[in-house]
Order: sequence, then C-alpha cells, then structure tokens
Amino acid sequence: MATTQEEYPVPVNPFWDDIRYPTARSILQAFAPDDDAEKLPIDSKSKLSSHEKLELLHTLLRNRLSQAEASSAPDTLLSADYETWYKIHTAIFSAQKDLGDAGAAETTLRTLFENRRDKENISLLQSLHWMLLERGSYEEVVEQEPRVVEWLDGRLGKNSPQALGSRRMMAEALWRLGRTAEAEARFGEIRELVQCTVVRMLSIGMMRWML
Repeated sequence: MATTQEEYPVPVNPFWDDIRYPTARSILQAFAPDDDAEKLPIDSKSKLSSHEKLELLHTLLRNRLSQAEASSAPDTLLSADYETWYKIHTAIFSAQKDLGDAGAAETTLRTLFENRRDKENISLLQSLHWMLLERGSYEEVVEQEPRVVEWLDGRLGKNSPQALGSRRMMAEALWRLGRTAEAEARFGEIRELVQCTVVRMLSIGMMRWML
C-alpha cells in the first residue's frame, strides 16, 4: 500500500480488515512514531466483532492520550506537542464516530475545532455541522453555517463542491425547521450555480473542439 509522510501502512489481517481504512490509518498515526501496528497489544487474528475491536482501539487511544499528557507535565500536551495532541484526538473522534457514539464524537470534534492552530481555518466547523444535521440540531447549523459558506466561497469559489455542499446543508436545515421559503431560495441558488457551472464547462468544451 502506498503511503505518504503523514500515512502509515494498515496491516492486512483479520483484526484490521474489519476497521474502515480512514479510521485505521488515523489510529495508527496517533501511535506513530513511538509504536507501530505490530507493537500494539492486539491479536492480529482476533475474532472480536468490529464493534469490540473499535472499543479496544478507543481504550488504547485513551491510554495513549493519558500517557502523552503525563509525559508533557507540567505543561499540557496541547501546548507542548500540538501535532501529537491533534493526531490522538482525531483518531479518538474517528473511533467514536464508527462506534456510533455521536455525542462523544461531537464533543471531541468541538474540542478539535476550538483548539485548532490555524484560527482562520474553519473546515472542521463544516464537519461538525454535518454531524449536527444528522442529529437534528438544525438551529445551530442555520446560525453558524453561513460563516462556513463565506469562508469556502472566498477560498474555493461558489461553484466548488464544498461550497455547494455547505449551501445544501443550510437548505436542508432550513427545510427541516419549517422555514420552507428560505430553504427553497437556497435550493434555487444551488440550481443556478450548478447550471452556470455546466454552461461554462460546455462552453469551454466547445471552444476546444473548434480549435
């Protein structure tokens, strides 16, 4: 399996085969470089259910966090080693999400967002809002998502998939709150943006064909 500097190979064995690749990779990143997959106290031939495996990994991650915090004393891990703090919390979030513990996953994601190093980057806020939408917390999505829309428009453009997805999230939240007129206006804006994108792509294709 090809890897980058920020990735670690996921073993191919009965234990890891049941874990989603993004989650497995995130968890292994949280333990590197101190430990690799072979050093973790897990049975590679384990017959545990995928849920039980995730619970075990979540416990190991919590232990890893406690050890890292202790090693950073008297400073906090967050202030002493942000990269390690971030990797461990990201892995914990992935495990919590796959375990179906939406409440804990939301809390961890909020912690990641509130303590992000680049305060200008609010991409995690969009991830949080997708979770809130799934959980029915529509009011917060409607209140906060315009900030994400503006941020994405300025960096990626209104026609970008991310910006369109953010608008769709807003429209759905408005619709579920019964604010149908506002939701329909949002959906109309999305259709116009998509149509403009299609027309532009067709025009570019026609020009290339003529040349």
